[in-house]
Amino acid sequence: MLADIRKIVLLAIISTIVYGFAHTAVIDEADNKPNFHFGEEYFSLNPDVKLVYESTFGETICTTWLEEDQYVQEFISDEFIMIQQLKLDTNKLCITYLEQQLDILYITAHSIVVNYNEPSQLVSIPVQKDIKSQWTGLEYVNDHPADSIVITSEYLGNETITSEAGEFDCIKLVFVIKKASGKVNNYYEWRAPDVGLVQLTAEVDQKGFVGLMTQILGYDEIVFRLKKIET
Repeated sequence: MLADIRKIVLLAIISTIVYGFAHTAVIDEADNKPNFHFGEEYFSLNPDVKLVYESTFGETICTTWLEEDQYVQEFISDEFIMIQQLKLDTNKLCITYLEQQLDILYITAHSIVVNYNEPSQLVSIPVQKDIKSQWTGLEYVNDHPADSIVITSEYLGNETITSEAGEFDCIKLVFVIKKASGKVNNYYEWRAPDVGLVQLTAEVDQKGFVGLMTQILGYDEIVFRLKKIET
């Protein structure tokens, strides 16, 4: 019974993730510069690179490939697959499609598909200090009615992250996702130039039964940390 509850909670948590373990974090003086900004090199989507993360869900492998004018990014571990379609323009990074699948004993136990009324902007590029980016639109989950959603991103400074994969000079971002249904999720990302995502932590909304069970099972915070870079 407890195992079944764990699977349900894992599914609920995985469905909140749209998208290396830090042993040290040192604040850099760069975040004190008045007009500091960071370009698309911090959102690298290199098809020739495979990123391996140690995560709350075990070892997770991220691969990227290009389909026409969009990038497809896949995160895969023993129990789940997440595929997202991303569009990187000169001034923004958007997500256009999200699909997640949870497998139990090699049988698909549940899957979820998310679409938007238009490309959902995750962040404005270049990222600049003291300037928030915000996108408001509609989210469609499977056949459920549309839910309005607001995504806000903000630059929080620079940190040096040391993980099993090495030492990285990163920018730190926070993404706040609010839905009209009342759910709020916070995602913190540390990104390095020409690498992309080095570390992610996600704070899962604690409302309702799922929120209570995530606390009991220790899944109220999700962590992805870069373990290895393969080419």
